[in-house]
Amino acid sequence: MNIQAIMKQMQKVQAEAAKAQAELDAAVVEGSAGGGAVKIVMTGSYQVKSVEVSQDMVETGDKEIIEDSLRAALDDVLGKVRALTQAAMSKAVGGANIPGMPNLF
Repeated sequence: MNIQAIMKQMQKVQAEAAKAQAELDAAVVEGSAGGGAVKIVMTGSYQVKSVEVSQDMVETGDKEIIEDSLRAALDDVLGKVRALTQAAMSKAVGGANIPGMPNLF
């Protein structure tokens, strides 16, 4: 593959990656824990949009359970955003055949 073909391929990958990033920025993902008692909504660019704790959870008054549920909901939403990001970027660069850069995602 000559240098011009590599540059053209890189430009295509860059454009696809930018498109994927824009889609991720617009994506909204929800994670939950405690049977839905705690919910966290986050964008595909890791911006937290909302955190909800049900009144029932608050009324338990158990600080440790609330903290554990918040942590679990955060782990859930972060895992979903990571998976979404991985899928979007793999799609964006998946067809790229760039010497020395196999399996970018």
